[in-house]
Amino acid sequence: MITAILTIILWQIFSLRTVLGIYPILPATIVNLLFFLESHYILKQPVGFSSLKEPLAVKIIRQERERKGLTLFRDLKNFNIFKYWESTLPNQEITYSYVGIFILISMFSSLYTTSGSRIMNHLEIYNIIYHTTLITAAILITYPLWSLKFQKNYIISLSWFVATFVILIFFGSLLVISSSFDQLQLMCSIINLFIIATIFRWQATLLMTVTGVFASIEFYKYFMDEKLLISINSFQFKVVYS
Repeated sequence: MITAILTIILWQIFSLRTVLGIYPILPATIVNLLFFLESHYILKQPVGFSSLKEPLAVKIIRQERERKGLTLFRDLKNFNIFKYWESTLPNQEITYSYVGIFILISMFSSLYTTSGSRIMNHLEIYNIIYHTTLITAAILITYPLWSLKFQKNYIISLSWFVATFVILIFFGSLLVISSSFDQLQLMCSIINLFIIATIFRWQATLLMTVTGVFASIEFYKYFMDEKLLISINSFQFKVVYS
């Protein structure tokens, strides 16, 4: 209060109102506020901003967020795609045979509905799909019968990656697009995604689906040399109907 009064008196003595055009009440208020804040810190009074402490619950939440952030950064830094893929391998060997049989049925059902003229126009691409599916399915179906010395992790890991991501997602999406969203092929592709969802966690399923579908669209545009024409209404109807 005293500092405010002194400021007003000095403002009047030096006629600062006429020079600056500012009433003394404003600078008096600012000076009084600054003096008030400085007195609390200089005199180390218990009441003031220094006494405001962070609530314990807020502190715990903040520390937990920092811990999760450091954990995520460390996991991303040490992430190894090959070790992760090995961790997704099924515990029961019979699962490989089931998946191998499924990809055979799914992919050849889709190929069966593809028109002969479209296959002849892109024969090399369809040959790759055909032979990749056939070889991968054969490996998965017969894997439980292999002797232990041939059951190498890198062989089954690669086959598992090709079967789940390349065949079920990438090839499946590519066949749907190339068939102009044929009903049967769209249904097979959706079933493929359901199978992927039962094998992997939802985070991995979402990432693989988005990546595979995007890659199939780009592959179709650049390597099959055709424009991607999709009727949104028809597409939504087919998805819901499936």
